[in-house]
Amino acid sequence: MIGPIRQLLRAGREYDRLFGRGAFAREARVVLTATCGFFVLSTLAAIMLGDAL
Repeated sequence: MIGPIRQLLRAGREYDRLFGRGAFAREARVVLTATCGFFVLSTLAAIMLGDAL
């Protein structure tokens, strides 16, 4: 389990080296925000469709 975590951290360092300091954290924040947003929207849509049926 440690191997994939180390690879992810190494990839983050390489990403920052290519695109500037903090770029990996900004990208991760965007992905997390989008994922949470889609989750909330899909949950609300499921509730509304359930009420409509």
